[in-house]
Amino acid sequence: MSERLPAGDTLNEAFQFGLKRWWTVFRYGWATVAVSILLIAAFLLLAVNTAVFNEQYAIESVEEISDVLRFSVGVTVVMAVLIYLLISLLFCGVVASVYRLAALGEDRPGFCQLRLDGPAVRVFLSYLIITVLSGLIWCAAAMVSMALGGSGPGDLFREFKDFFQAVMNADSGAAWDMEAFYAVMSMMRSFLLVGLIALIPMLYVNIKLIPFPPGSAAENRLLLFGSFSMTFGHAWSIFGIYILFFIFVIVLSLIFEIAAAIVQAIATVMATMGGAAALGSLIFFAILFAASVFFNVYIFAVQTSLRAIVYRRLTSGA
Repeated sequence: MSERLPAGDTLNEAFQFGLKRWWTVFRYGWATVAVSILLIAAFLLLAVNTAVFNEQYAIESVEEISDVLRFSVGVTVVMAVLIYLLISLLFCGVVASVYRLAALGEDRPGFCQLRLDGPAVRVFLSYLIITVLSGLIWCAAAMVSMALGGSGPGDLFREFKDFFQAVMNADSGAAWDMEAFYAVMSMMRSFLLVGLIALIPMLYVNIKLIPFPPGSAAENRLLLFGSFSMTFGHAWSIFGIYILFFIFVIVLSLIFEIAAAIVQAIATVMATMGGAAALGSLIFFAILFAASVFFNVYIFAVQTSLRAIVYRRLTSGA
């Protein structure tokens, strides 16, 4: 196994995977997206009192949030967390299928898939562990930040409440005063300092854990410590691969957004002309929607497969 991962070959394989396996990835995920939309819609209809919004009610303080809920804030939060976890588990099933396809060549049949088996659960747990580790890093960075600033947890919570209240005032159209401005600036300064402190540890942990989710999907175990060991000597290579990946994605996204904006502008002008031109605008909007679906599925396929390709190359050298 080489000391460095070939950045060009690895990225090329991921981008080729996105093109060649686009339909497969779409087939893996469309049902999960549909079910997730239905779950979110059902939660909103069940938990939110829409009659309040029909009365043009404006939330002007943190305390008034409970007025738009059918249940208590605590019950609503628990419901939202449960819905979020279920949706996350469903999406982890999609990710697990893509991981196993890119790493093992396993192509699951079927046009409609909702995967909740062992690989899906292990991927879910791996991302949960990564989230917990990231949270611990952020908490440690916040403690260092508070120590440097001579403040405590109460000050941080107070800043967050003042920041949230300032945002509520802005949304309700209330005039901002200097106190609200200072609350926003104080919160931004705190976030910036915490982010700077957490930057290096976050980069290190996330680079070392790149193979963790795909390895957990491909193998019958959680590959936490195995991920740290297999990336030994490859961290800089993986870091370089992901820097190039984000640059390519940014460039592709800019090109797509510019093209989409042009098509949308043409369709909007045609819609105002009436007659055959208005019908043509519908065709343009349909093309734009189809292109958006294609592009987003493609980026998802590339981004997801890249982890699995890195894992496969680290374990087999191929």
